[in-house]
Amino acid sequence: MVDFYLTARPDWSEGVEISRTWRTSIQAAVTGSEKRSALYGRVRRGVVYKVLALNSAEVAYLKRRLWRDMHLVVGVPLWPDGAALTDQVDAGLDLILPVTSTADREFTIGAEAVLVDPRDASHYEAVVIDDLDADKIYLADAVDGDWPAHTMVYPVIPCRIEPAQTLRALTAGVGEFSVSAAEEV
Repeated sequence: MVDFYLTARPDWSEGVEISRTWRTSIQAAVTGSEKRSALYGRVRRGVVYKVLALNSAEVAYLKRRLWRDMHLVVGVPLWPDGAALTDQVDAGLDLILPVTSTADREFTIGAEAVLVDPRDASHYEAVVIDDLDADKIYLADAVDGDWPAHTMVYPVIPCRIEPAQTLRALTAGVGEFSVSAAEEV
């Protein structure tokens, strides 16, 4: 279960790195043959990106989230896999998110997605995916807020923040954070 969502947008000039890890154990026999055993039941994903905090409030928020709360499970959007709403979604009424496309994106039935306000990343709403079509995301429950067309919807992976996070202070109120997270299984 996710404790909070890290919706601070990445600095796209640096890009977003998505990794996949397959963990196996290799046992060698005296005859030279080997046996491989999976240590994870499935692949684990990781996300690395930089966030540019442009004011002291954003810097304080990110410090608190990345350092104080790093032991919690964080919902990290898969930023490259976002899809825009093609129509407005109304609070309490809509169980369907009409999006540009779900093809070749990591939206998964039973997993979470997050709607993020295009003007304010601190305004977001997490939803559970019930079903998928090529251009629709069906939800388990109706949305709580009104979301205009062109709002971005991102698949979410539950992660743990890596212990080594960095802050590069550019000025007294502006900072650049490096976010590194590995999927919680």
